[in-house]
Amino acid sequence: ELSELDWNGPELEYIVKWRQLTEGREWKELVVETSPYTVNNTPTFTPYQIQVQASNQFGVGPKPRTIIGYSGEDYPLVNPDRVAVLNESSSSVRVTWSPVPADSLRGHLRGYNVGVSSVHRARRPLAGYRARPRDP
Repeated sequence: ELSELDWNGPELEYIVKWRQLTEGREWKELVVETSPYTVNNTPTFTPYQIQVQASNQFGVGPKPRTIIGYSGEDYPLVNPDRVAVLNESSSSVRVTWSPVPADSLRGHLRGYNVGVSSVHRARRPLAGYRARPRDP
């Protein structure tokens, strides 16, 4: 957002443009007076091309660069599959699983939560762990 000292003319406005990144989509445009502007009713975690251009009563500013942004994230649609446990010693186990398919993530995968509890004691969690995905 520009400060009043940088307006260089009355009636400062912002021309906000966005469209889904898929081919053939039309640009949508709205003129607003302040920042920020929220685009609503978008599909989950969808890439968009976005442009913001300043304008005042004397005309529009330079052509804006196009950036890529994503609509909001949501919980993954499925849990990891093929969960298995291997005893490594009397005090440790290895837990493995198949990754969640990319098309069901609905956002960035930040990690997996692994809960551990004892079957010999009351069924309360002993510990919780967060496993981060490996880099490809």
